[in-house]
Amino acid sequence: MGLLRRVNELAAADHPADPVDPSLTRARDVALALAGFAVRRAAAGPGRIDAKPAARAGDDEVVTDVDVDIETRVREVIGAAFPEHAVVGEEAGGEPAEWTWFCDPVDGTTNFAAGLGISAFSLCLVHNGAPVVGVVANLLTGEIVDAVAGGGVRVAGLPWTRLDARLDGGVVLTELAGLRRWPGQAELEDAAAEAGACVRVLGSGTWSTTQAALGRAAVCVIDAFHSLDHGAAALVAAELGCWHGALDTGASVPADGPPPGGVSTGGTPTDGTRRLPERRPFAVGSSEHVAHLTRRLRNPKESR
Repeated sequence: MGLLRRVNELAAADHPADPVDPSLTRARDVALALAGFAVRRAAAGPGRIDAKPAARAGDDEVVTDVDVDIETRVREVIGAAFPEHAVVGEEAGGEPAEWTWFCDPVDGTTNFAAGLGISAFSLCLVHNGAPVVGVVANLLTGEIVDAVAGGGVRVAGLPWTRLDARLDGGVVLTELAGLRRWPGQAELEDAAAEAGACVRVLGSGTWSTTQAALGRAAVCVIDAFHSLDHGAAALVAAELGCWHGALDTGASVPADGPPPGGVSTGGTPTDGTRRLPERRPFAVGSSEHVAHLTRRLRNPKESR
């Protein structure tokens, strides 16, 4: 298999000194090769467009040949490179194991199928519930973001330091809950406007959360975290020291602001790992900005 051979060549190359387990470096190389394939495959266009079965319908109500082809390649390559690992994908599902790859081949399929631009590939390796390798690719521009636990973040292969995004004059990102606003979204938008920020809905939760992690946007708040879509972005945020965490339903963040660093899952795990807050409201950004924007979610009647 040509792609797997290229992965092996990359793994054998003379890497700069890496503070991470060599097995994670190899896993990153596999993920990067698959991200490159995803970008190339997407460039050929969506091909056949079908409605998703009702049981699987969610943020995107359609599935294309590209979704299926990319996920199929991910399963083939990972199965050959890491036969002991499980794969859970947006299109074919799967069951998590000790080592699990979570893949959304095209997050923002509605955008992609309509030719609207922003859509993203997400691939995240999780070990015992904690993300250790993550790759996100913009399927239009080809920009690839990668992260390894303990090894930092790169954008287009170059080390990245988080930008200090401002709220006043900056961008706040969010996404719809399927076809509608999520409870509290209107309050978030009002708070952002009063702070002088522009609110944008890009149509890809993967790309939106990643942009907030990188600091290109001040904050991103979404209605529900999913490892398939947001696991890689959570690792990017963790490696850049960017606050990211679950928001308690009905309470949002504590009155004095969200806890510093790490994923808030109702308490820090005793082993110090970063667990993923599956299906909980989720935010990425500086703790100050997140606290400011989500205060009204705790009290929608707060005076303006």
